[in-house]
Amino acid sequence: MPKKGIYLPPQAVEAIQAHIEQRGVDYETFAKKTLKVSVRTLHNWLAAKNAINQEKLDLLVKELGIGIEDLFGEQLPEEYRTRDDIFPTLRLVYETGVALTVKNAYSNVAKLFWQHISFNKFPKTGYFQTFEHDIAKRKNYYCQIWLIPEEEAEEIIFTFSFTIFNILRITYGEVILKKDGVELKQYYQPPNYIVKRPDIKKPLIKVATWFDEANHTFIIGCNMKFKLENKGYISEMDLRHTDDVAVFWKHFFFHGE
Repeated sequence: MPKKGIYLPPQAVEAIQAHIEQRGVDYETFAKKTLKVSVRTLHNWLAAKNAINQEKLDLLVKELGIGIEDLFGEQLPEEYRTRDDIFPTLRLVYETGVALTVKNAYSNVAKLFWQHISFNKFPKTGYFQTFEHDIAKRKNYYCQIWLIPEEEAEEIIFTFSFTIFNILRITYGEVILKKDGVELKQYYQPPNYIVKRPDIKKPLIKVATWFDEANHTFIIGCNMKFKLENKGYISEMDLRHTDDVAVFWKHFFFHGE
């Protein structure tokens, strides 16, 4: 009789083991501090003795920063396939008030709701990093982050998304590192524009995005591995006097401001 539940395939186990080694921690520390489980539970997952639940798998995917399809390949769990079932998810979106929130608070992003929406919280393929906006700490400000790819290329594309009510993810733009500059694309909000590269010799992007009055998880995706450094608050005055920071301005999200 086939096993039920989500079992980690060999490629996912290898990715987890490599991640733990790169972090320089032991399995017990990783299990207890990152996944909030016992080391025995983690070992049972890795040995395919026990299934992992979806909540813990989401946490694991977020920690690894690797798309779920890349981790599971053809063995992608049914739980992740059905998240793109449009009808039950749309019902959930309207019942919880997410649709009204998008319409009222994110006027300029309303078109994105249908064109760049995903019911998977994290990208299915490639690599990604996340950072949190916690309104208990601060709200209504620009946050600056640095993106550092592991290698140089002709073009390196980063996609920017944020979650709403932890239910859906909206991708609102791209930042592209090129040989001669950094291009920012704001979906449905032309024109795109280019700023200077912060460092012509090293692959580096400086980006600022607006943090509003709601909690969000921001997700940055790329087709290659990269590091993310959260530099925190940066003033609008500083942003207007710099020429090497790509900015998703406040008016991109809010009409008339």
